[in-house]
Amino acid sequence: MRQIKANEATAAKRYVYFHCVDATDGMTPETGEADGQPQISTDGAGWTDTGIGTLVAIGNGRYYAALTQAAVATAGQIIESRYKSAETAETPGDTAQVVGYDPASALSTHAATDVIAALMADTGFSADGTLTFEKALLIMASVLAGNYEVDGDDILVKDLGDSDVLIATITRADDGKTVVLE
Repeated sequence: MRQIKANEATAAKRYVYFHCVDATDGMTPETGEADGQPQISTDGAGWTDTGIGTLVAIGNGRYYAALTQAAVATAGQIIESRYKSAETAETPGDTAQVVGYDPASALSTHAATDVIAALMADTGFSADGTLTFEKALLIMASVLAGNYEVDGDDILVKDLGDSDVLIATITRADDGKTVVLE
């Protein structure tokens, strides 16, 4: 699943991809679908042409289309994509999750590094109660799996088994170096 920042202005960061094959044999890459119109479904609603541009050929049956900025305006939405023509078999495209942060930002990219460094440091780390080895591994696994949200200066770490369960809040202290686990 691709993550796209809500209201993303850069079209290249809103691309969804398709691998189109011939409707007759279901295997041969379909190379004549440039400018075809894919469809999207937002949060399980009906398929629509609105909110996605036409196909752009990459080569060898691969294509992309840009979701519109309006289509990705609201964090939390799930957008499915598809394409079908007379020559092309039904082609599911990427699934996009609209998120409230930039998945390519430095904070997102380095969140796992910050957590691991904090958990391994001898100083500059505080926790309620005792931080067990198992809890440290759970937090690291959740962050490395991308099961966290960035909320201002906080990193909200969610449980791997249930993304609605908050297992830790990691806050960068005023000195910009100390990480506090709550």
